[in-house]
Amino acid sequence: MRVVYDASCKTSNGRSLNDILCTGPALQNDLGGVILNWRLHRYVFVADITKMYLCIDMHEEDAQYQRIFWRDEKGLIKEYFLTTVTFGTASAPFTAIRVIHQIASDERERYPLAEHVLKKEIYVDDVQTGHETIDGALKIRNDVIAALQSAGMELKKWASNHPDILESIPTTDLSNSSIFEIDNKDSIKTLGLYWHPNKDGFGFNLKFSLNPIFTKRSILSTVARLFDPLGYLAPVIIAAKILLKEVWRFRIERKDEPPHH
Repeated sequence: MRVVYDASCKTSNGRSLNDILCTGPALQNDLGGVILNWRLHRYVFVADITKMYLCIDMHEEDAQYQRIFWRDEKGLIKEYFLTTVTFGTASAPFTAIRVIHQIASDERERYPLAEHVLKKEIYVDDVQTGHETIDGALKIRNDVIAALQSAGMELKKWASNHPDILESIPTTDLSNSSIFEIDNKDSIKTLGLYWHPNKDGFGFNLKFSLNPIFTKRSILSTVARLFDPLGYLAPVIIAAKILLKEVWRFRIERKDEPPHH
């Protein structure tokens, strides 16, 4: 389970914590750009910074505003405050990414290959990078691991298109320990796409349960499920988009059925 702090909950003065928090500028890399840059490398790997938010301590003065009620084993309600960056606060995404950038700058002398990765080849907590050679990819891997470890962060859910890059990575930290077995067709979900490391290609997993009663809302929901940031499915999705355009032309409510044709 992932606990999300309800920082949008209104207090007695009608305002929430998120109403008064500064969100900071957008530091998040472009999703499509991260994927495209990743595919420029011949040998690639992906990994996830585990519990990234919880690895970052809050200043004690700021943590006082992240208060919760907790019922102990005796059923008594106690009050606590959360001491780390917390899911649900408006400033959390900026704070986390800003910390990653600071780690990259602080460790550039010791781990120079990690700086570019942590600033340009990462999407929130997903690291996606590689190199033209196996040796180069291993050097980048080791620098990124060491730079993050200097801040108490660990990489999990490793995957690669070459088994040598995953050498020395504990089996428990891999996304799939049998991915390189012959005829293995398993995929790894990365940045919303399904990547098949064994054959090094992308795929899409479509699961639609169409309601027999079609409404404007259900059609919109079905089309929106097709997540395709790079436009691989554009020749197929365009048919659905044209259908959606026709539905909008009738100016009906979302709960209404469009004409049967």
